[in-house]
Amino acid sequence: MRGLRVLSRSAGERPAARIDVTNFIDIVLILLIFLIATSTFVTESAVSVDRPRSDRAEDAADSYVTVAITGSGSVHCGGREVSPEALPEEVSRVLRDRGATRVVVLSDREAPVGLTLHVMDLCRDGGAARVDLAAQRGGSQ
Repeated sequence: MRGLRVLSRSAGERPAARIDVTNFIDIVLILLIFLIATSTFVTESAVSVDRPRSDRAEDAADSYVTVAITGSGSVHCGGREVSPEALPEEVSRVLRDRGATRVVVLSDREAPVGLTLHVMDLCRDGGAARVDLAAQRGGSQ
């Protein structure tokens, strides 16, 4: 008999169990790629800011640049402290580098309101199409 293969084993010997994990690995890699592709990476400010609370706060869905104002009145953009005079140029540079058009201002609740509004105006001068003020969700304090 040609082409016939016979596998022989002795009595009482069990065939070796083999588990093929190729399909499992494929599914895990596809899920990992999906997770990475759909994740939103949020860059928070390196400065500690005690944001005010609001019941109507919403999550930011698109890419944005963060400008932080501390309780002492210092302004931070792109991870470093900048003077209000240099803020429009810094915002313009960071917007261009990140390909964003939106600025979110993280203002400490102790920061002067006039400074917060001035910083928001300076962000518009720097080329931001939209400037939002960040708040924590929940309660009105």
